[in-house]
Amino acid sequence: MYGKCGKTLEAEKVFYALSQHDVISWTAMISTYVEAGLGEEGLLAFRQMQEESCRPNKTTFVVFVQACCCLAERVNALGMEDDITKDMALEIGRACHIDAYRMSYMSNLLSNILVNLYSKCDAILEAEIVLGTTHQPHIVSWNALLSAYIRQGDSKKALLLFMKMQTQGVVPELHTLVFALQACTILAEDESTIVINHSSSEIAFEIGTSLHQDTRRRGCDSDVYVGTSLLSMYGKVGRVSEAESVFRELSYHDLASCNAMLTLYAEQGLGNRALQFYRQMCKEGMSLNQLTFVTSLQGCNSLCEKADDGDLKWMSMRHFSLEIVQALHSDAQRKGYASDVLVSNTLISLYGNLGALREAEGVFYALSQRTVVSWTAMISIYAENNQGHKGLLLFRLMQEEKFVPNQLTFVASLQACSALGPEFDITTEDTVPQNCIPLEIGRALHADCCKAGYMLDPLVSATVLSMYGNCGELWEVESIFTSLPYFHVDPCNVALTLYVSKGEDEQALLLYRLMQQEQLPFSYTTLVCTLQACSGISNLEICYEVHFHIIATEFDWIPSVNVTLIHAYGSCASMIDAYILFHETSEPEVSAWTSYIGGYANCGKAIEALHVLENIPLAGYSPNAITWMLALLACSRAGLAAAGIEYFVFMRQEHGFWLEAKLNTILIDLFGRAGDFKSVDNLLLNMAIQEDPTVWSCLLSACRLHGHIKQAEHAFDHILKLQPKTTASYVLMSNIYADPGMLHSAEVAQLGSVCFGFSE
Repeated sequence: MYGKCGKTLEAEKVFYALSQHDVISWTAMISTYVEAGLGEEGLLAFRQMQEESCRPNKTTFVVFVQACCCLAERVNALGMEDDITKDMALEIGRACHIDAYRMSYMSNLLSNILVNLYSKCDAILEAEIVLGTTHQPHIVSWNALLSAYIRQGDSKKALLLFMKMQTQGVVPELHTLVFALQACTILAEDESTIVINHSSSEIAFEIGTSLHQDTRRRGCDSDVYVGTSLLSMYGKVGRVSEAESVFRELSYHDLASCNAMLTLYAEQGLGNRALQFYRQMCKEGMSLNQLTFVTSLQGCNSLCEKADDGDLKWMSMRHFSLEIVQALHSDAQRKGYASDVLVSNTLISLYGNLGALREAEGVFYALSQRTVVSWTAMISIYAENNQGHKGLLLFRLMQEEKFVPNQLTFVASLQACSALGPEFDITTEDTVPQNCIPLEIGRALHADCCKAGYMLDPLVSATVLSMYGNCGELWEVESIFTSLPYFHVDPCNVALTLYVSKGEDEQALLLYRLMQQEQLPFSYTTLVCTLQACSGISNLEICYEVHFHIIATEFDWIPSVNVTLIHAYGSCASMIDAYILFHETSEPEVSAWTSYIGGYANCGKAIEALHVLENIPLAGYSPNAITWMLALLACSRAGLAAAGIEYFVFMRQEHGFWLEAKLNTILIDLFGRAGDFKSVDNLLLNMAIQEDPTVWSCLLSACRLHGHIKQAEHAFDHILKLQPKTTASYVLMSNIYADPGMLHSAEVAQLGSVCFGFSE
């Protein structure tokens, strides 16, 4: 009686006042503890019962397993990571299961409770076995196993179990439908699931819609608990209008449903709607919690992401975003959530994304209890804002305070090391020890990653490779890359990027072939880098392959991919393909026009290039500096010196462009072909760097064309200093001397060629 009324102390007094305890009194006492949620006390009572040699009966086993369930349920309900308590409950439950089976006390009721226990302890296999051998399992058992699948993130098994229930005629209750909807939500995020050309998101939407119709038929679609699960499901599959419709139909709006709607807007990048919804919640006087502030800040983050461009519009948007974050920060302070670790971590990341380092530091150092996530977020912000030395100092401080860095901490610290760059001057940083150069710090971090076993994480290994690449250690990149015990797209993409940046196009294409053989998925980086490598060595065959993969993976809607593809076709002298792709592009931007002109320039088709140039203003765009440079290159390669100079003068007068190093070679070639050596001399005088042999080779060719011997000798002297063993220079100089009949000098030039082992 006392147990049923929740009077545990009174029940204990009566129990211990008994002169003798039999199995009925012990079972009643254990049941009282279970009713009160005191699982541990129930287990202790069972042990004491055994010590007094009292033999349990069928009911004792039932309440004893329920006591084990209480322990496991408490851990799950509090979101604790108390594996010891769950393991203890599981082991005791297993022993009880064995004893009950040995004593022939197994019953349908006990089997159902065992399914519940195994499910709560995540012993999935045992739960499945017991459920499969139970005659007519109770709906609670089905729900328990469904819940376990959801906790494990196994949406497929959860949905299959739900279907099995229906085939066996089990009528799902409200909780069952909620678990099925949660399984759809998890399935939507599983990118690995594809069934007959349907993505996981599409499959989840179809099943979720069917479940929604089922809830309507049962009349529970307006229930807040069901409705919140529907909101989450529609949010994950990107169906905003359906979610809004569900929200409007709810019988009432509690904090959970409002937070679900807020999360949906934030995850779909609808920052404005998220912030408007947050303001509406405030107006209605709704009690806000930690999740409300975190999701509102995440909604603001989508505005920040749109503010990544450098023009004035986005600069004002960035400033606007910062003001909103500061306002949300103030609201969190008033409500007492500013010191919450999750809210603070989100604030740190947001301030960092907006470049507000002082505010991010203020939040970080105000935290009374920092987590590894807090430290990692701050280190990452320093790395992103080119203050790598501060990030590395923070990493050291983190270790001094006995925090154990995780994979993401090492990734952020390695990025901070990369942010120092190979040219980092330690003498300018008083706070950095004199012996800490970037490469040495990177090697130390690499060693720590190996020691912790984190090199098995593709993200960590990719960041290590990137760090060595930024420090110019390509041989070390290759050594680490080839020694990795796995083949993953992330480290492959880093290696591809480094090969292309170093001009190792053959190596890049070999790696691309290897990725094909290993059947790795091709990402944006994979495809773009491979196209750049194709451009470098004019490999049209692989260019066609990559074009096919771009269409197959639906990357063809991304403008930058099409621009790279047009450039690749132009570099491979396949202007028919470049032409088709360019004209299939709807509203091509300046970058696409520029790549198209570059293709014609590469093929020496100046007339076509200039025709395209003249069409750019008609499309509503203005040519940029690179566009003009490529137009001049087209004139240079086609020998249209006069036209090139005319365009150059127009470019200077009308647009005010003055391109530096990259244009020097083109302009010298143009002026040289026109015989305007005065302009050539002026260019050479104003050149910031005179150590480019290509410039002097162009000048040497122009000198031969016009018989300008004095200027040719000047150019030849520079080439000898920069590339003393270049065959072409000796041959060209020999021909220049031979043209006006300077046979002696020609013989000298030829002799120099022979001495170095060259021949024409």
